Amino acid sequence: MSPSDEPQAAAPSAMAISNAARREGEEFTHVKVDEQARYASYPASGVHESFMTRSASTARSALRLCPMRAQTQRPSGQRQFRQWWIGQWWIGQRSTTLVSMSFVPASTAPSVSITGTGLFTPDQSISNDELVASLSVATERWNEEHGAEIAAGELEERALPDGAFIEKASGIASRYVLDKVGVLDPDRMAPALETRSEDQLSIQAEIAVAAIEEALAQAGRTGADVDAVILGASNIQRAYPAVAIEVQMAIGAKGWAYDMNVACSSATFSIQAAVDALKNGTASCVVVVNPEITSAHNNFEMRDFHFIFGDACTALVLERSDDALTSDRWEVLGTRLQTQFSNNIRNDAGFMNRAEDAEREPHELVFRQNGNRVFKEVCPMVAAHINDHLEASGHPAASVRRFWLHQANLKMNQLIAKGVLGRVPETDEAPVVLDEYANTSSAGSIIAFHKHRADLATGDLGVICSFGAGYSCGSIIVEKA
Repeated sequence: MSPSDEPQAAAPSAMAISNAARREGEEFTHVKVDEQARYASYPASGVHESFMTRSASTARSALRLCPMRAQTQRPSGQRQFRQWWIGQWWIGQRSTTLVSMSFVPASTAPSVSITGTGLFTPDQSISNDELVASLSVATERWNEEHGAEIAAGELEERALPDGAFIEKASGIASRYVLDKVGVLDPDRMAPALETRSEDQLSIQAEIAVAAIEEALAQAGRTGADVDAVILGASNIQRAYPAVAIEVQMAIGAKGWAYDMNVACSSATFSIQAAVDALKNGTASCVVVVNPEITSAHNNFEMRDFHFIFGDACTALVLERSDDALTSDRWEVLGTRLQTQFSNNIRNDAGFMNRAEDAEREPHELVFRQNGNRVFKEVCPMVAAHINDHLEASGHPAASVRRFWLHQANLKMNQLIAKGVLGRVPETDEAPVVLDEYANTSSAGSIIAFHKHRADLATGDLGVICSFGAGYSCGSIIVEKA
């Protein structure tokens, strides 16, 4: 073949090829040069260049002189990669040589997929009306007991709760809890949970195992296949030993396990940790589990907070895509995390409380927030985070079939989705579960994913996104395989 047999267009630069590839959502890494120097490799803007030729100088000459055409191949036994073939050329005085340039995706670290999800839902539910009735009794008692201080202006009278206001302001109609009797008792206003001995499975581990069993069944796996457990939740039942290790023991898993707390973003942060472990080879089958017993750290005594939370536990199985046993899997295309310090959502309960030189107010040791500031600051932060992640991954927002957002507040979700799509989303585009479950902290976006994905088709894109205290935000871009 002579040079005249091929088009004479100028070769694109390595930078141009790199940018084009990134627009398609691909990232690239370097690959070692063949020991016998059949390949010349040198970095250019993060792109690996590999030339099948006799020398590096010939390859560089080819890069400068040769036009390219793109095609995608899947060699037998290898993952898909993109190649730009240069063709056969007479280069200087050298004989005709076949020259090719290969761009190897960073995901030659293996592709990772979510292969199963599970959900534990308590069997007890509390309606807004039930909560309002309980808090109304408690509030009237408190106002009466502190009448003198209220009259003297030393304390502010507490306003009575309003069921209609709760649903209008938040979108929440009910919530599940492990114990409704204690929550609705005006003299207690907290769940009445069993104190368990050291040789009993902890409550948090128990609900974690229930969710994990469903997730493993979906994935076609058993606990013996698991070699890593990451437990992420807004509050962990104890300091140590890690509840994740207790769960590991309970399901018969191998390997390692640890607890993680990034408040409402614990699930997405745990997913990224799982993906990283699978890609770097430190695990082959990872369970991410989010046992959220939010009723134990919610403040049921205060009108602004008593309706917000509910209990639930979610679980996911992640493994390398090539190892998956189920055809119903979601490939993880990308993950992104973000944190920004803020005191607007806070809980000061901790091991140092007993050592502090001044006793804290009881309401400092449970959930509290400045709701208006959270709304104003978190919504634009999360919308920008999702937009940046999608843009960097080469996926226009319009190409995303579904957003599974953190289930904190309906108006927040609508505003965030509008900031991404440019319009208020259809219910089908950003499904809601908080009307039934309320805010289940890190479990919320995974409940939405668990319940609202079966109707999607191969190739459909979705974004799992969480946000909350920290501030923290995490997004996972997935594609139906």
